[in-house]
Amino acid sequence: LALPAPSVARCALSSLMPLVGCLVACRELMDMAITTKETGSALSHFKDLFNAIDVISLGIMLLNIYQWISIVYQAEAFDLDLRYAVYSSLTGTDETGGHVNWLELHDEIGTNMTQVGVTLSLASALHFLGKYGLALPSSQVGDIFHKINEYGASIYNYKFSAGLSIVLMLLRILKLMDFHPDIGMITRTLREAGTDLINFTILAFIIVAIYTFMGHLLFGAATDMFSLYSSALLTCFVMMIGDTAFAEEIPNLGNTYAQISGYVFFYSYMILVFLILLSALLAIVVAAMDAVKESNRNSGLPQRDVPSDVTDMLGYLVDWLYSMVHRPDNKTT
Repeated sequence: LALPAPSVARCALSSLMPLVGCLVACRELMDMAITTKETGSALSHFKDLFNAIDVISLGIMLLNIYQWISIVYQAEAFDLDLRYAVYSSLTGTDETGGHVNWLELHDEIGTNMTQVGVTLSLASALHFLGKYGLALPSSQVGDIFHKINEYGASIYNYKFSAGLSIVLMLLRILKLMDFHPDIGMITRTLREAGTDLINFTILAFIIVAIYTFMGHLLFGAATDMFSLYSSALLTCFVMMIGDTAFAEEIPNLGNTYAQISGYVFFYSYMILVFLILLSALLAIVVAAMDAVKESNRNSGLPQRDVPSDVTDMLGYLVDWLYSMVHRPDNKTT
């Protein structure tokens, strides 16, 4: 089977992915078995948050493989005809049947129009039928669109889980970067500040939730930014990171009392959340990073930075290449 180069590469990678996923899953199970043997409990393996992230990521990756195989083997080829006789079964002289039946083409005319590429749109026909609440005359067309919708939903679910898997893989990469004192600074800082970050998240969630409900109650009828709970939560979140679009909407809220409420809501939220809470978050992260740096200095290990390590690696590579070229057996006599 002669396939273009991109298709061959895609087939090769698609075949390699299940094998790699199974091998990584087996390795994770072996690590879990070793931890269980040493501690007597499998739950001890999950005391490290990154181990739990590994297991969840592997589970979602295996789910992605299963979803993709199911989509490939269950999908059918949708060969849509240019023209369907969706009006032929409709009769009558009333507003629905009679008018719709006018769109029915004569067989010979329809054939000739199909040959020259002039035909009625299937989507337009279905839209016209739906406008009058009519059932689809052709069950074949209905089955085709039903299957298309099913496979479309399956592909969307696959893409969603694949996106989540990529995010978890990013966290796993951060875990693997922990070997270097400088590159692993982020992961060690998160470990150091883990408890404080959880407490901060709980407090921030409570405050933002209260302001979300209050904003929806006060301004939901006056602006789209708080018309729904979801939009109100999004507005409060973007305000938390410095967005001031709501301040421009305050003069349009209505009477003077609504505008005063808007200004009080906006400035109290910005002071409490944007200034105080985010400053506390920054203080937590900075304190944890200082503790990690102090621990690195007290570890007794040589202090290295990334540029020095890269320079040393390049030097080792050059020395190795030089030694390979100037080996005694390569010299000419």
